[in-house]
Amino acid sequence: MLYSSIAALRASVTVTTIRRYRLALLWAIYFGVLFGSRHFIELKMVRHMVWQFPALMIGGFRLGKYLPACWRLNFERYDQLGLSGMVLFMATTSIWMIPLVIDLAVQIPFIDAIKFISLWLTGLVLSQSWQRAGDAVQAFFLISWAMMVVTIGMLYQETDIRLCSSYLTNEQADTGTGLIIIASMLVVIWFFRLFHRLHQQERSAVVAKEGRG
Repeated sequence: MLYSSIAALRASVTVTTIRRYRLALLWAIYFGVLFGSRHFIELKMVRHMVWQFPALMIGGFRLGKYLPACWRLNFERYDQLGLSGMVLFMATTSIWMIPLVIDLAVQIPFIDAIKFISLWLTGLVLSQSWQRAGDAVQAFFLISWAMMVVTIGMLYQETDIRLCSSYLTNEQADTGTGLIIIASMLVVIWFFRLFHRLHQQERSAVVAKEGRG
């Protein structure tokens, strides 16, 4: 009786189920490490904005490929050409770069939890929107976002005013440099991948034409 029950249990546990539980465990550890180390990370402004913000959004973005197909189809109805997700990304990152909001996140745990959830969800939504958006839409939003981030970074670098009460002026300058580097790198990587893809398509078209000839 016992052996038959164990055999039935093993049969019911499919590979897909095991992968789901494993994935859930990994994401629980991921969030636990990020949230558990938030006091250490948020002691420095550069770690807070240049490390933690991208880590949260990248986590959500990576999880996007594991969403069920039905969820993706339902979201697609409200995300034509990826515009909804792109606008959400612009709005969310803009809000969390406001000095007053940064101070609130550092000082109030509830606001910090909202920051964690909103940035992670933004990355999750962006993973779906980015796939639907064409090159033109991606370029428009990426360049617009990069210009905004570079402007904020230059403001942090050049101002002598202490914008965030939780951080010193020299930390603002370091954070500004980090923001400029991140924005510039993302634009360069995107254009490099675009030109590489177009070059590959051109080569494939030439090979196909020669094959037909």
